Amino acid sequence: MKSFSGERCHSAIVKSGRNAKEVSDAVRAARERCVANGVPFKLHVAATRFSMGEAWMSSGLILDSRGLTGPIVRREGNGRVFYEVPAGRKIHEVQSALRKDGFSLESTPNFTGQTFVGAAQTSSHGAGIKQGPIGSQIHAYELVDAQGRIFGVQRSNDQILDEIGYQDAPILTQDDLFDALGVSLGTLGVITKVWVEPV
Repeated sequence: MKSFSGERCHSAIVKSGRNAKEVSDAVRAARERCVANGVPFKLHVAATRFSMGEAWMSSGLILDSRGLTGPIVRREGNGRVFYEVPAGRKIHEVQSALRKDGFSLESTPNFTGQTFVGAAQTSSHGAGIKQGPIGSQIHAYELVDAQGRIFGVQRSNDQILDEIGYQDAPILTQDDLFDALGVSLGTLGVITKVWVEPV
């Protein structure tokens, strides 16, 4: 597997999933192989591999999130509009889906060929104090952790997963975890979906 700049990782197991269940299965299978062989389990996430360096280089499982390209879905709850964005969707795809409904992302980086979630995970910039980085537009996450468990994650003062009726997995209402996921570079697990509030 190569990064955008041509860096190569030779020893990784590259696995892709189309949804949280498939990602969970891949993580569990990789963990079981590591345990059976007596080697440490390492999990990293890569998509378009626009970002370079050690963050995605791994001797364990590099999960390619580009397969997470389900539909971008409009959700409503308590008079608010959100868009459910699978982690493999690119920024320009998210922007196009929002524009069809008369909405937009608050800010985007100049290069929109990277995945929205990948840009958020690397804290792609905003445009000053009033327009934060692209991740500041995320209001909830769907996460597969290193044990293969699936969770929804939301803030205590912005429980949008409850508002939109999310029932795919247990919901963790934990501010510290939500904040840590903001720029976690995939170190806390695999983000499979996010919910974005447009402007």
